[in-house]
Amino acid sequence: MDKLREQRLRNVWPSVLKGAFDHNGGLARDLPKLGPIHVHRDREDGFLSFILDPIRLYVQAVRSDRIDWDADGTQFTATLEVEGAILSMDYTITREVKPVHAMGSADSMVRLFGVDAALTMDTVRSDTEGNLDLAREYKSKLQAGSGQGKALVGWFDDDNDIINEILRSKKSAFAALWPRKTTLIDLTDPGKGSINTKDCMNATSAAAQNPDNPDKKVGDDAYRRHSYYMEGLLYNDALLGKAAYKGPAPNPYDQLMAHIRSFAASTQQFPEPMTVQSVMSAVDKNESVQAEMTSSFPSLLELSETPGLPALVREAYAEAHADAQRFHAEMERGSSLLVQESMQAVVTREHTTWDLDPLSLELKFAYSEGLDAFMLLGITARVAKLHSQWKDAADERVHAVIEQLRQMSFVVELLRERTRASLTERKLYDLLERRLNEAWRQSGNSE
Repeated sequence: MDKLREQRLRNVWPSVLKGAFDHNGGLARDLPKLGPIHVHRDREDGFLSFILDPIRLYVQAVRSDRIDWDADGTQFTATLEVEGAILSMDYTITREVKPVHAMGSADSMVRLFGVDAALTMDTVRSDTEGNLDLAREYKSKLQAGSGQGKALVGWFDDDNDIINEILRSKKSAFAALWPRKTTLIDLTDPGKGSINTKDCMNATSAAAQNPDNPDKKVGDDAYRRHSYYMEGLLYNDALLGKAAYKGPAPNPYDQLMAHIRSFAASTQQFPEPMTVQSVMSAVDKNESVQAEMTSSFPSLLELSETPGLPALVREAYAEAHADAQRFHAEMERGSSLLVQESMQAVVTREHTTWDLDPLSLELKFAYSEGLDAFMLLGITARVAKLHSQWKDAADERVHAVIEQLRQMSFVVELLRERTRASLTERKLYDLLERRLNEAWRQSGNSE
């Protein structure tokens, strides 16, 4: 280890940080808009939605905590403490404005699938916070495992935005039916009851919490029929999205459909219920987790008729195709207003500021003796769990939305992830890297 180099860096580092982060009295970062999110359904006002925009991250100061050199003295990691971080956000709550006859058509669509109009997203909300933590735990395990596990996590991350687009669409059969669809436990005996998406979520959660327990398995026939049905609806929506897409190439719906088909092909290899530990082991050993990228895809009906497709999958796809056709036919027949963007009336606009717990950054640099310069290799942001700080409201509608938001931990988690992503953008540190090399050269000239 070059002690002179280490000391020289420690001498210049404080001024480098000050020049990079404190030259304008702190740091301000714009975060992407969040929403609209359907939060609450009111029988008089319809759906109440929530939008966060603009969202700004403010940082008062960035201080050096420590510098750790690698043993060979060619790389170092600087740990920084972020002080006085806050999220400053404006939020708007809106309600849908639709004529009475259009709302009546919407209710008839809901009745078409045999459920009550009051059945909403609340029916699939379970132990949200616990399930999010559990999902993050298994995501980390997959990322740390085989290449197949990394690929599946990568698919999820790559497709996240386009799936959110589908979920927000008024024309999405998947978005309309996934909270409502019920699947018979035994096709030959309806008296045994049915399951819905919430039941599948609960079964997955219980199995994930008991990964080796043979009594806590996932993947019985009803679970698989329900899953393949939903998969079929999502695939069908992606086909429609692909046809309507007007953006730059490549078409993002192509990637989503390729991933859906590849994932389905992988899961069809395991027709029997499995413990979660068995699932994880199968992912590690399964070398078929790869997506064939193409721009030509069969319809869902054609997919259901694929030779060699297991009967259970074929029937689930065919049912999903039929329900999707009925959904879109009902939209066309009911009212043209249903396929237009809903008019939105603003209920309230508010501002909120959240204080963030202390954050830390780890910046890894490499030193080149030939160039006598440093290059930033990577950034890790450690963001503690955020604590929601929504304001109480006297207005009953606003109060209902805020109460729902306090239960929707995924909103807080999204803000946390976007804060982390904002703090790890490479261009944020271009000035720091440049000032480090300028100060380094100047310190060398003065010696």
